[in-house]
Amino acid sequence: MWWPFSSAEEEQQQQKKKSPPKKKIEPKKKAKPEPVSDGKPKIKKADGVVPRPLKKKANDGVVFTSNKCPPKPDLDNNFRDIPYGFIWTPQAENEKVQVIDCVSQAMLPVICLTCLAYINPHSQVDFETGVWTCALCEQKNVAPIPDLKNLIRPALENNMVEYHQDLPSKPTAKVDDVVSDNHSVSSRSVGSRSESHRSYVSGESHGSYDEDAASRGSYHHDDEGSHKSYESGGSRKSYESGGSRRSYVSENRSYSSRSSHVDDDYNDDTRTLVLVVDTNLTGNDGRGILNAVEEFVKVIERDFEDYPRTRIGLVVFDQVVCMYQLGLLGIASADVYTPIDPDDDEALVARKKSMEERAYLHEVQSLEDLDSLIQCLSATFGVPVDEKEQQGEEPPESRMEMLKRKKEDRLRKEKKGKEEKASSSKASPWIKRRENSKTKHPKRCVGEAIQCAIDLTVVGHPEPSRTSQILLFTNGCPNVGGGSVVADENKENEGPAHAHDLVDIEKLQKAIDYFDTTASFALDTGVGIDVFCSGVTELAIPAYQALVEPSGGYVMSHTSLASKQLKQNFNWVLQNTYTSRSPAVDSDDTTTNDSQMFLDIRTDSFMTPSTLNGPGELIAEDADMLETERKGYEEGVELAVEEGFETKDLPLADALDVSMTRIKLGRVDPLSTISVLLELNETFEEENDTHCFFQFISRHVDRKGQRFITRVYTYRFPVAKDTTDFIENANSDVVAVVLAKTAVYRTLHGREETEEVRDKVTAGDTETLEKLANETQLDIDATVQRISGSFRLLGLEKKGKGKKPKSSSSLDSAFPPNLNGALRLLYHLRRGPLISPGPMRSMDDRAALRGFFLRFPLEDCLSMMAPQLFSTGYIEGEEYIAEELLDLPAETLSLWDYSIVAADHYDFLYIWSGKGCTGEDYEEIRKHCRRYVWRRAKTRFPMPEVEMLNEGDSMSRRFTAELAPSHADSEERQIASFPQLATLPRKALQSLRSRIKFYDKNADASFHTWFWNVSSATNVSKEEGMSLCD
Repeated sequence: MWWPFSSAEEEQQQQKKKSPPKKKIEPKKKAKPEPVSDGKPKIKKADGVVPRPLKKKANDGVVFTSNKCPPKPDLDNNFRDIPYGFIWTPQAENEKVQVIDCVSQAMLPVICLTCLAYINPHSQVDFETGVWTCALCEQKNVAPIPDLKNLIRPALENNMVEYHQDLPSKPTAKVDDVVSDNHSVSSRSVGSRSESHRSYVSGESHGSYDEDAASRGSYHHDDEGSHKSYESGGSRKSYESGGSRRSYVSENRSYSSRSSHVDDDYNDDTRTLVLVVDTNLTGNDGRGILNAVEEFVKVIERDFEDYPRTRIGLVVFDQVVCMYQLGLLGIASADVYTPIDPDDDEALVARKKSMEERAYLHEVQSLEDLDSLIQCLSATFGVPVDEKEQQGEEPPESRMEMLKRKKEDRLRKEKKGKEEKASSSKASPWIKRRENSKTKHPKRCVGEAIQCAIDLTVVGHPEPSRTSQILLFTNGCPNVGGGSVVADENKENEGPAHAHDLVDIEKLQKAIDYFDTTASFALDTGVGIDVFCSGVTELAIPAYQALVEPSGGYVMSHTSLASKQLKQNFNWVLQNTYTSRSPAVDSDDTTTNDSQMFLDIRTDSFMTPSTLNGPGELIAEDADMLETERKGYEEGVELAVEEGFETKDLPLADALDVSMTRIKLGRVDPLSTISVLLELNETFEEENDTHCFFQFISRHVDRKGQRFITRVYTYRFPVAKDTTDFIENANSDVVAVVLAKTAVYRTLHGREETEEVRDKVTAGDTETLEKLANETQLDIDATVQRISGSFRLLGLEKKGKGKKPKSSSSLDSAFPPNLNGALRLLYHLRRGPLISPGPMRSMDDRAALRGFFLRFPLEDCLSMMAPQLFSTGYIEGEEYIAEELLDLPAETLSLWDYSIVAADHYDFLYIWSGKGCTGEDYEEIRKHCRRYVWRRAKTRFPMPEVEMLNEGDSMSRRFTAELAPSHADSEERQIASFPQLATLPRKALQSLRSRIKFYDKNADASFHTWFWNVSSATNVSKEEGMSLCD
């Protein structure tokens, strides 16, 4: 029921409507109380602050030591020790590259008929006639006018282009071939490679292992010089090395103009991965291997269109080798691998058919397909590898933590002693055997295991994969059978006292030769090899480097395989590298069925490559046209004939001999880099040669075998007016790295030049390696002394005064100012682990680091040469710390008592806390420093380890030893070269200077002491050392 208002209420309501609304009074807001400080320093946030990345150069793929060529040969014998050359990373990711789709299997007619250079922006083109003039040899060629205006147009406007050609389909494989030539193959004649080597044969169920089997059988090598020939229309034509050359036009076959063809067989393209696992690893290592494989399977499941179908095989080894049948679900079934006589054809045929019938390889498309691999790894290690441990699930973050944990485990086992022994008697035979092997000398027949894996890729399936990859996991050196690095007398020692192998230098060199031949044969069948190591025992890294070098693989050492480093490194290798091999290769033709990754370096005739450092094999002879270029070349010949041009005796042999250098790489790898030193020869004419032309061509098959990709870089630089012009245009970082690569090469091979077409791994004892390192240090000193002496004599410091910075130092009068950065990098190089035989790195660590340095790009090498330091600054009494860290020089005076330093030295990231910042109050600052430096290296390969260090820790010496001893300089010199020191409190500065008490200035000089001593006219380095440019 509704009740009406009363009269009084009605009046009140009417009054409210008539009167204006009253203003609402808001209560006064109380000011927020200031936060009570807990005494802990905090990070003062700043928008947009990100860590400074590594020094990134222009992403052009090729960087030169100077933007101008030297003005005359050897610069009148002045400044010949400043190198002129380049660093080239052929497969680096480059967003500037323009893609030209040839729309067929044939290359476009863009190749010079005379010198085989590609058309480029420096070519003169007549769009009315289609005639274009080569920028290298200045000879005329012809291209279709429509193509010049359309398809070829990007090549005329960009100095970086890629040509994409379709590839023919994979030939049908015959299962009933009598004998596969993969069992006795004539290897390529490379240098002096003619060592005998045993055949690779497949495994057999219930066989027996024979340690002396390594002495049986041999490979047949062609000791005669291989001669390249190209088949054309049924008749094989060879091109002689001397005299006139025949035209490439076929007499018996006509080619249609770039007919398009893409075969459906591409969908059947496969890639085989064989895991070769050392059973001496721990169960936790087995979990780490499985985690890495699972991560990769997730990638190929997500990005299946980018990868070929994947098959996986598993080979395990200790003193015997076993192959698991991953194709059998629900059971872990393994067969013992046994070698057979390579001359027994009937046995080879029977073994091949036997292997094809057994399910050793299993196709993997998703995580569910890994069940058999999980079961077999669990059977191998005696633990369920797909389960995480209750303790220690996360791997140790540092070597120090790992050593501490291992010590605790050892003490706990010694205390339990008898209980463990009693429980082990109830274990299964597999577990017993594995535990017994731990108490005795661990055995590793690595050579036999790799041979088994190669066989598995070749005859383990009725339809062999186009490419394969062997992934070896181990924690020790080879010590049984072929490739053993341990002397026979050491093998007889048993028991825990002799658990660690002693590497014999003579055996190591034999193992290097053995593995080099093994890997070369594997590459002939499209197989690449990579090695993942762990543990603290001697690994004989050079032997493993020889195993991976022919195929361009990697050897990586990890603190533990149960680490995120293994997961990231394993996946980087599989996702970014692969063997370049066409699906249409002829398995009977051993000259074309290996890696098809070729590099060409083209230069003017007056510029000669003198020194090459990096991976790959130099093609010294028959560096002619590739088959993928032939149709495009022949179309160019037909067009030239129509225009009335003479094409007889083309291409000219002389033009190729003086302008082209060809290199073959083992695999496609975005990090593989070569550095080349150049010199002007006597044909240089100062009046006519005003510019120098460079063209860099890389060729490879794409990951799925569908396309052949030719990438072309073209550059043209002016010749410098004089020496001043040349030096002022020099790139300090590139100069430093080019010289450093030569220096690191000499620590491994010495000063003598080699006639080998490929740099093979070498072995040396401690005394030999220390001698080479000392000679290399003298060579660095001699190079610096000669540059300094020439600079003073020429008086370049006076000529360049107008361009000098306002605050010049005495150093600027003794060394080219714009090369000061290179000088400091060379100083760090000579005293760091790449050169110096100091105590902070083992021989294995230095061998691995040197291998990376010789093959990695510019920015990676800069980080390896000298650490980069980022600091909070002096933070005593500070409540807020700036989020952006300070750049500090890599020297001992940067280690302040009240500061936290984040250091990046490529393979290690150090977080160092001064003695005033070791407490828990600074934990948040340490975490920030760790995040700051980690963001710089999160995608780096190999993934670095993080070390958390405090001042005074024994492990901190590994970091401090890499810093320049600037505390040895005078106080005036310290302040002049490091102005930030003036901001420290007097007491803190005194403490900093007096911190390092045990120091020998004669053994480890500071930068300034070293330079002024080396550059002195009385220094003998010039006589004792050999310039890095000689």
